[in-house]
Amino acid sequence: MLPVSDVRRRDQFPPADVSSVKFYLDGCRRVLTADAPADEVPAQYAVASNPNAVSFLANFDEETVLVGYPKAHLWVEARGSDNVDLFVLIQKLDRFGTPLEQFRPRRTTPRWCTMSAITARRS
Repeated sequence: MLPVSDVRRRDQFPPADVSSVKFYLDGCRRVLTADAPADEVPAQYAVASNPNAVSFLANFDEETVLVGYPKAHLWVEARGSDNVDLFVLIQKLDRFGTPLEQFRPRRTTPRWCTMSAITARRS
């Protein structure tokens, strides 16, 4: 992770001053934690349920920049089936838990430049 005050163009990837942070899934509390949970609790759901998904939250105490490619090492079992569709989605949420669909990176996009403005200019 990189301090927000230090966001700028880098000469290499990954940047030399970025620290790699490993998070663990806590199946009991449904959160990401920096420390491995003491107990292994499976996160499971009924396929016919709505939502038919498992989700985990991570809150950062300070503004954080994620750099690079996220990786997930998961142990998955599809009980009662020999087939599974697995998707890993990372979303930024607002303070109410609503997914943010568009947000612009700092200092890279002019204030007037939105996705609709870019689309309108191209057509």
